[in-house]
Amino acid sequence: MVGSIWDDWVDTPSKVKDGATTEPGPDSYHRVPEDVSLAADLGLDRYRHRRSARRWLQ
Repeated sequence: MVGSIWDDWVDTPSKVKDGATTEPGPDSYHRVPEDVSLAADLGLDRYRHRRSARRWLQ
């Protein structure tokens, strides 16, 4: 998978204090029902699901 500029920067040693990387990334694509439920539990009345176009094309 080709990463974004952010993915490349985060994966560069010493850029992130605890050495975390972008893997595994957020999985909101497969967890929409859970995310909507969490938003409702927080009292939010809106939920925006956004997917990077770069990831759609892979």
